[in-house]
Amino acid sequence: MITHHDGHYLLSFRKDVSFAARATLTRYLAQVPDHATLIIDAQRADFVDRDVRDTLQAFVDDAPRRGMTIEMLHWPPRCAPARSRLGWSLPRALGW
Repeated sequence: MITHHDGHYLLSFRKDVSFAARATLTRYLAQVPDHATLIIDAQRADFVDRDVRDTLQAFVDDAPRRGMTIEMLHWPPRCAPARSRLGWSLPRALGW
């Protein structure tokens, strides 16, 4: 689910996010305009499929070019953005 207010967007995941959710996720991400702030909240997610993580990673990688700010909140341990285990490079993408 995505909501927005005044250039800030919130994308919230529920329970498990399987590969079947990738098409919906892609539609949600397409709604976020350049120069926006996107908060991705996985507080309710117990599992996030690798296809979904890859889709998010591609979006995060492109965010600097689009002038976007991305924040990721409440990632459960098994889907936390840790490059060594999951192939994520989110800290690098965000300049951490």
